[in-house]
Order: sequence, then structure tokens, then C-alpha cells
Amino acid sequence: MASSLSLQIMRAVAALAVALLPTSASSWTADWQYPGNGTGHTGFAFQAAGDVDGDGFSDLVLGDPYDDTMGVDAGVAVVVYGSATGLGAGRPSLALYGELPGDNFGSSVSTAGDVNGDGFDDVVVGAPGRMTEITWTVGNWDGSNSTFTRTVRTGRWYLYLGSVAGLSSVAAIDDRPHEFEARRGGVQVASAGDLDGDHHSEWIIQSDNRQVEVFSYHETSEGASAYRRYRFHESPPFVGIRMSPGMDVNGDGLSDVLIGNSDENPAKHDGGAAYLLLSQGEVGPYDFLDTFRLWIHDSDPLQNTRFARAAMLVGDVDGDGFVDVAIGDDLPMMNGSYIPGRVQFYRGSANGVDVFPTSTLSGGPTDFLYGFDVAPAGDVNGDGYADILVGSPGTNSPVGDAGRVEVLLGSPNGPDTGHVRSYGGLLTAEQLGVRVAGIGDVNGDGFDDIAFANEVPGGGLFVVHGSPDP
Repeated sequence: MASSLSLQIMRAVAALAVALLPTSASSWTADWQYPGNGTGHTGFAFQAAGDVDGDGFSDLVLGDPYDDTMGVDAGVAVVVYGSATGLGAGRPSLALYGELPGDNFGSSVSTAGDVNGDGFDDVVVGAPGRMTEITWTVGNWDGSNSTFTRTVRTGRWYLYLGSVAGLSSVAAIDDRPHEFEARRGGVQVASAGDLDGDHHSEWIIQSDNRQVEVFSYHETSEGASAYRRYRFHESPPFVGIRMSPGMDVNGDGLSDVLIGNSDENPAKHDGGAAYLLLSQGEVGPYDFLDTFRLWIHDSDPLQNTRFARAAMLVGDVDGDGFVDVAIGDDLPMMNGSYIPGRVQFYRGSANGVDVFPTSTLSGGPTDFLYGFDVAPAGDVNGDGYADILVGSPGTNSPVGDAGRVEVLLGSPNGPDTGHVRSYGGLLTAEQLGVRVAGIGDVNGDGFDDIAFANEVPGGGLFVVHGSPDP
């Protein structure tokens, strides 16, 4: 992946009007580590679980879709609980397993937010490998009907509810995409936040072929069910690393949704786009999101081959009261040659998000695939400004494809290019930063914490606690 690709990249830095970030990675030690076991892929997926047991500490959910406990590639998701001394030191972790071989359960994991309003956060897990037998009937010209059956990889997703006893080990809802043509549902999952102002969170399910669906939790005497509230369908298919968590971008009290697609216009190699869906509140059963398209300006000198592969709502980075957007462009080209990647920063406002970036941030000359992953970090230094996580798995320092993770600290001017926390890989082809995530405050010290993964055999996941500036 990144290792072979970065060998093809031209080691040159274009003369661009960008902010060049410091490239030296300070020595660092993980506060908690979930090492790979050499059989599955630890760190393939991980996100904040929210506070599923209501103890005041953020929890972590991680997924390994290649775990073989329940059969080859059945997969597993693990919830690790936070405590005053960090992750895994209090309540025992909970393992949730895929049901069938090939399910790839745990390919995507996320908090769903509090979907039922009970005060405990809930978790959604995707299993995009699930096969389903589908039957449909077609009317014939003579008035008869023909019935057809086919087994397809529809995928499946599971919703688990939190409680004072921790996350339930039994899914409250398991379902597949509601669209007949959807495939590999659950390839990406995320919390949408509260889109309609009812104080209950919605959640997002993405399929491989252009489908994004938003669901609400519905419970009757017959049990819990998922009520589809919105469907976003786009062509060509979405190509994104994962879904952004929903946040209130324009300050109207309703959460909004951002969807990245780096394959918006693959023929031109410059068409990546992000779609900001602004909530309109409870105006109907399906039409409470409006579409506002965010794109890079045509005068940009680069061909943006993977712009918006990672597109994230990142919180209020500049302290103006509105949520901002960061978009990775990890593999841009200039004059037919690959150059180091970059991250575009867009300010939020009462009208949504600026169409053009406020600033463009680039790594140094060895930071190839900079912006491969981008995530909201929360507030890691407690200064009141949201921070941004950036993964650069192709960084070739101190050795080839060692990788690097940066925390771009917020300020009144947006990301402070002179105020960066950096964590570097040490091994050849380690690719540290291939995935990054802010995970909330897992130890209750008032500083948000971060997690990032590498690509060593079996994978590895590292957590670093937030702390005040020196």
C-alpha cells in the first residue's frame, strides 16, 4: 500500500503557497498500546466509543476484521473502558465477534452517540463481508410472476447499547442496507450526532457503491428497530477512508454531516469533493438534510488525485464558535509527478463552510502521503481550541516509510503551523499514521487523547494522552 506507492513518488517539493510544517518528530512513549498478534490486523479500525457506561471516562472501540476466532475473517470488535489511570485499568474489556466466516466484522467501528436518550453512548459496528440471500419477483408480460434468488455481499451492521453495566454484548439492532442495490453495507460507520433536535443521536452507514444512509433508533413493545431518515446516493462510487462524525457546523443547534469522495471525477484526476449536508431540522421523514457542495477551486495548480479521501469535521479550531473542516490531499500531482501531500483547512460559519481553503498545510520534503488520514483530535492541550490529527504514513525519515503523526494545535488563526506535536515511526515500512483518531478523555484529566496505528505485521495501535503545553 503506502510502502510500494511511496517508492514511486518523486522526492521533490513544489513551490506552493502553503504553510510548511516542522518535520522533526520528538521522542515519545505510548501511554497505552494494543499490540498486534501477528494473525489478524490490530488497529485496522478504531474510534472513540463515547462513554458507554456513564462513568465520566471516554471509552475506545477497535476492530479487527481478519480475526479468525469465529472462522476465517469473521472479525472482532473490542471495547476498552477508560478509567482514572487510562484504558484497560478498570472494567474488563468486551470482545464482540463476527457471526460467520468472511463477515469482516469490525471493518468499521464508531460511537453512535446516545441513540435512545438514556444517558449512555452506544456503538455501531460494520460487517461489510456478510453474504445475504435476496429474493425478488418480476411480473411477466402474460400476467404471471417470476421469482429470482441470488446470494450477494450486502454487508451488515450492528448497534450495541450502552448501560451502567457497560456495553451490551448482544446487538439491539442488526440490519443490512435498506437499498436493494447496496453492497458491502457497513464498510464505513459513524455517529451523525443529533440531526433533528430530539436529543437522540442518529448514525450513518456507508456502502461500497454510492450509498450513504442515516438511521434513527425506534423502539416499540416489539423491540428496537432502525428507521431510515435519509439516503445520499452519488455517482461515481465513494472512495473515502471513513466517515466523519457529525457536528454542528453552522451553529444552529443541529448536527450536520460531511461526506468525502476522492473519486468524484477520476477521468480528470482533479475532482475530489466533499459534500456538507446541513440539517434542516424535522421538516419531513426523509428530507431533513440539504446538500452544499464543497470543492477545491479550479485555479489550484495541482491535480488532486485523492483530494477528500479523508474529509473531516474537526471541531472549532479557531475559536469563532463554528465547527471547521480539514480535508486531506495525500497524493497530489504537479506536472505529472507526485509530490508530498497536504491538508486543506476550511473555516465554518453561520452559512456552512467557506468554499475555498483558509490555509493549506504541507509536511516537509520527506512527508509523502501527508494527509492520508485526518481526524478531529479534540482539545489535547486544554487551551480551548480544537486540534487536528494528521497521518503521514509515507514519511521517509528516519527510514523509508517510517511514517509520522502530527497534532496541529488550534489557535485564533486556525491551525498553528509553529505549534505542532509530532510522533514519528522508527522502522522501515512501519507506516505510522496510516490511521488516526481522537478518542476523547480516557483518563479524565481534562485533556483529550489520541490514537494512531501502524502497518507492521499484525498491526499495532498506540494511545497518547493529552497534556498541557510545556
